[in-house]
Amino acid sequence: MAKALLCRVGWHKWQWRSTDDGSRYLVCRRCGKQGEVGPLLGGEP
Repeated sequence: MAKALLCRVGWHKWQWRSTDDGSRYLVCRRCGKQGEVGPLLGGEP
């Protein structure tokens, strides 16, 4: 699967998902990259 142009330049479309045990994580809806929570995504710096 080819990566979307916006994802290639770092503009991902983040979505929260959760695992079976209830843990939450971020994943890009376009390319599938898993993200880390940081100051720009609503987490602690």
